[in-house]
Amino acid sequence: MAGEQNRDLGNFRSHLYGDVPLDEWPPDTRDDDLRGSEPWESFIQARKAARSQRMKDAVRIWQSIAARHDGEARHDGEARHVLQAWHFLRQAGTQPGPDIASRVLGTVAEVAVPAGHDVLACYQDGSARYLNFAGSVIVYEGGNAQVDAAIAGLLNISQTVADAIGVWDKPQLPALLDGHTRVVMLTPAGARFGQGPDAALRTDRGASALLSAAPQVLTALIKAASRS
Repeated sequence: MAGEQNRDLGNFRSHLYGDVPLDEWPPDTRDDDLRGSEPWESFIQARKAARSQRMKDAVRIWQSIAARHDGEARHDGEARHVLQAWHFLRQAGTQPGPDIASRVLGTVAEVAVPAGHDVLACYQDGSARYLNFAGSVIVYEGGNAQVDAAIAGLLNISQTVADAIGVWDKPQLPALLDGHTRVVMLTPAGARFGQGPDAALRTDRGASALLSAAPQVLTALIKAASRS
């Protein structure tokens, strides 16, 4: 686990949802550094194929990345790699099958405050990120039983909610107003979410359960970070 200060939170936050543009996963400038390291090498080769109009080859590579863990990402970074692969596949016109379309690979809870946003992101591989509006970041990659249990609980609730709502079909999520909260379930078929005034969300059974589970994860994360 690592705690970091003064990060570019806007850029950091944009990498939490599994929908980074093709030229940023990985950044073009990192190709040489990451070449030979999987799954980055596969993403690089898929991007080259897409840019050369060899879309069948690109789709084949993205499908290989997405299927590598059959949606059951278990290790550091795997969940976001699978989400990214499905993001590119959907852009290429390939949709996930019904058996995995609604499978939750990550959940992001975001609260807008006057000075910025607080963001908590948890993933099926057991990792988590907390971005405080003031600029501090907690990066968690697993290994703490209390945090792991809290993340698992949040994702279990997220799956129940995701199964009951549809996929957002717009390119971007709507703006989040001050005092409003958003919960986003990240699935191979795309983002499923709810947002609005915090008090209003808490009247919804599914959203209320999520908003009760998220602080448990955050408390466990902060406690674990203070011990590291």
